[in-house]
Amino acid sequence: MYASLDCFKKYSSKYIKLLIKNDITKDILLDCSTICDVGNGLGYSTKLLKQLLPSVKVYGQNIETSLQYKYNEYIGNDMISLEKQEIDCFIFFDFMEHIEKPIE
Repeated sequence: MYASLDCFKKYSSKYIKLLIKNDITKDILLDCSTICDVGNGLGYSTKLLKQLLPSVKVYGQNIETSLQYKYNEYIGNDMISLEKQEIDCFIFFDFMEHIEKPIE
């Protein structure tokens, strides 16, 4: 679980904030009515997106039987299954700790 928090602090939070600062990507995200953060780990990226885009319905997605899924529910993230969903935008932030050199 520490890898997920470290990933959020080092990478995901910065990338999300850059997306919001950029007028083009911010407009794209604000045009969405729903966003799904796929494989959202402990849900920190999902939570930040919800805070930065209050007019957009942001969902997290993870394995329902995992502790990460339960932690997401605990911190107030709305979790969904990807089956039969209508989602405007899919994002994948919480995977950087699985890539050896994500910046290079």
